[in-house]
Amino acid sequence: MSDNKHPAITDAQELLQLEEQAREQQREDAIYRLGRAVMLAPNIAICEALLRGEHVPISRLDPDWVRRYGLRETA
Repeated sequence: MSDNKHPAITDAQELLQLEEQAREQQREDAIYRLGRAVMLAPNIAICEALLRGEHVPISRLDPDWVRRYGLRETA
């Protein structure tokens, strides 16, 4: 049997591989966001707000972790 594949099969395999890489990147990004929110938040309400993407003033975050992440107040 020949190793020559139809171009459509090769394209489909490449697409599946790219989709899996994208899913893995999304998982890694979500884990990073979760870890960062947990470290920055002094309580669960602020952690949940961060995970929802809401603005939380730096003054409401853990100052040690704000410093470690190098965060600054935005204008």
